Amino acid sequence: MSLSGQVALITGASRNPGLGRTIALAFAAKGIHIVLGGRTRKDVLEANAAEVRARGVKALPYLADITDPAQVEAMVTATVKQFGGIDILVNCAGARGDVGLLDMTVEQWRTVLSVNLDGAFNCVRAAAPHMIRRSYGRIISMAGISGQLGDPHRAHLVTAKAGLIGFTKAVAVELGRHGVTANAVSPGIIDTPRPAGAALEKRRKRIVESPLGRAGSGEDIANACLFLASDEAAFITGQTLSVNGGAFMP
Repeated sequence: MSLSGQVALITGASRNPGLGRTIALAFAAKGIHIVLGGRTRKDVLEANAAEVRARGVKALPYLADITDPAQVEAMVTATVKQFGGIDILVNCAGARGDVGLLDMTVEQWRTVLSVNLDGAFNCVRAAAPHMIRRSYGRIISMAGISGQLGDPHRAHLVTAKAGLIGFTKAVAVELGRHGVTANAVSPGIIDTPRPAGAALEKRRKRIVESPLGRAGSGEDIANACLFLASDEAAFITGQTLSVNGGAFMP
């Protein structure tokens, strides 16, 4: 699985702990140069970039709001200018929140869809021409078990993640002839900072009822992304890889 020297743009990388950071560090350990995209928390983004560089590769932290097409275009342009191209795009940025359907505001609905779905569209649209030019690319988007099972109080997130799975298929169909694959990774319950109240109880119940009876780790998701970015996955496209301990079996 030689990925050394490739360039990956990973959005949602401005948290610590955070899934984007974990994926960035796993990619860096394989010799991949990393652009870490984040909307806020420049200090954390810079610190995560320093950790990436400590693994012997180059890193570019970049503040951008992925819901703004102009900012995404600027981020991709900066990536190509500094590294000469872009091989891998990981759409990891996300937004969520628990609110009942009848209490959900239009603003809450639009915010979650805009970050999760519009943001992925903006990133793919900006990055794809550079991949097409080189007849090579790997696009990996972070779906989620909510988009496969449904989830109470998360109609916006369920819709966004289900839409992302459909979007992945559309991208795979359109870009496949250009040597670009597109796949989604769908995490189950991952060992991240825990929610409170009813959300915590729902999380515990889902873990207990899953076949493996435990939460996954960020490294489990990062390893799935590494596989989909590798030559070993060159004939895999348009798929959703569920990494959920058996909590959902399509």
